[in-house]
Amino acid sequence: MAYLKKIEKIPAAGNSSAKLGKYIAALDKKTMKRFLQIINTDDLAKTIKDMDGNVQIKVFNHLKERSGLLLLEAIEQLGSVAHDEIVESQNKVIAIMSESNDPGRDYAILSFL
Repeated sequence: MAYLKKIEKIPAAGNSSAKLGKYIAALDKKTMKRFLQIINTDDLAKTIKDMDGNVQIKVFNHLKERSGLLLLEAIEQLGSVAHDEIVESQNKVIAIMSESNDPGRDYAILSFL
């Protein structure tokens, strides 16, 4: 996708996006798959929109083509998103990641987002 080439070198827009992005990027294949099956597309779009381009690429690479197109469409339709909406979506992601019982990961440190 042209979008993936375009975002490849884009840094995270904020500190919370950068920190959560690192955790998402570190997910193993099985956990990432489980996470992507649970998360709402709109929440995922709000969460990763301001993340590092490489994190976004990793997420897209774990999606089937149709799901990737739906996510891309959701990101493109977002426009400007209020900070509190981003934080709310990030907290949903953290809750899902915590529930996934990913061994060795402590998502509690992200609760300040």
